[in-house]
Amino acid sequence: MHIGFNTGVEHLWNLMGQSWNALMQLNGFLEQFDTQV
Repeated sequence: MHIGFNTGVEHLWNLMGQSWNALMQLNGFLEQFDTQV
């Protein structure tokens, strides 16, 4: 199955976006934890 260049870039971009969202959520969680201690 051949994947076009644009499709590959879109897929990579989506993965990066998901990873970024996960990092931001983790960062927010750590900040909440930090303020409680």
